Amino acid sequence: MTFAGCVLAIMLAHVNPSARDSLPPNLVNDAKSIITFLSTGHADSVQSRMTPEAQQRRTAAQRDSLWHVLVSQVGPFRRFGAARVEQAQDGGRTVVMELVFANQPVQGSVAYDATGHVTSVLFQSQ
Repeated sequence: MTFAGCVLAIMLAHVNPSARDSLPPNLVNDAKSIITFLSTGHADSVQSRMTPEAQQRRTAAQRDSLWHVLVSQVGPFRRFGAARVEQAQDGGRTVVMELVFANQPVQGSVAYDATGHVTSVLFQSQ
């Protein structure tokens, strides 16, 4: 193989989405940024990162509204607690983390597909 052929092969390997994992490099920090966008009224920033199916389930305005309902039930968001990353069978991953609110902790999860798009953001009381 010529030098130009080697360079082309390397470039194609890095451009081809199936050749590398396209998930964010630090999933916990990325999931925290998603929750931060929601907690600061910027669900539109989250919406643009979601899969088309997830975008159809709820609009950015509906996501903002759901956050306000959550805060009305558990108080203002205070801080992030422990977090872990769970592997999905389809190549995706889910970040599960404790979210500390004024009145009670809530378990939050941000699920990613194998391409790095957000498939869901869920909140459950603990």
